[in-house]
Amino acid sequence: MTPPQRLRARVALLTPQLGAFVGPGDRVIDEFALVRDSHKGTRGVAWCATPRARRALATAGARLGPAVPDPVLRRVNSRAFSAAILQGLPGAVFARSTREVRAMVEALGGAPALCKRALSHNARGRRRVRAPLAEADLYWIEKSLQESEGLQCEPEVERVDDWGLHGWLSPAGQLTRGALTRQRIDPLGQWQASAQESAPELEAALSATLSSVAEALVREGYHGPFGIDAFRYRGPQGVALQPLSEVNARFSMGFAAGFGDRLKSLLEE
Repeated sequence: MTPPQRLRARVALLTPQLGAFVGPGDRVIDEFALVRDSHKGTRGVAWCATPRARRALATAGARLGPAVPDPVLRRVNSRAFSAAILQGLPGAVFARSTREVRAMVEALGGAPALCKRALSHNARGRRRVRAPLAEADLYWIEKSLQESEGLQCEPEVERVDDWGLHGWLSPAGQLTRGALTRQRIDPLGQWQASAQESAPELEAALSATLSSVAEALVREGYHGPFGIDAFRYRGPQGVALQPLSEVNARFSMGFAAGFGDRLKSLLEE
């Protein structure tokens, strides 16, 4: 499927922020301005190694490493995969029917919930709803369920801060860990920046979560870059941690910050 114009525009805005991903002599390939064999013999690395991305790199003549099958890539990037590992917010569910969504929302007693499509990113494909569900909400929910395997539905909470932790899985399943990063997210939920930051009170929990995600990825047959998103929020008992809000089985904008000077050696594997 051809990416919509709005997504292409968003990618164009983010490209200048790639920073450490693009070193001396590196080039970012635009699939809509490809010149065949223009990068013949160079190492090709896909942001997310979909068949479309790999075809573009191959057309440019780049050398490609071993591929993860597309069905595996789709499974591990789905919110269903993340939800099966850990539902960190009280009352959150991965719903596969309108009935399940309605029950979850009604259990909140009028407080808002966020419903997120199984495959979406960067604050896209989500809707804020509350009981009783409006007709427009039901239409969006039913359409979303028809188009994907389900909806991640969770209580909307007041986020205190956002964090990321990244890893790299070799084809043999060996995990290399990045450093903890703090993420700057705008009010719409879109990533703005990441930087390494020490937070000893979080590191044990997030490291354990990264290990659990890595084990699940290996079982699915995935290898390559991945990351977890996490955040702290204000709950009834004070500030609490959501240690796994999302799994990104691909590169992410904070990946370079998390690996720093080690990034180049990973990309050359």
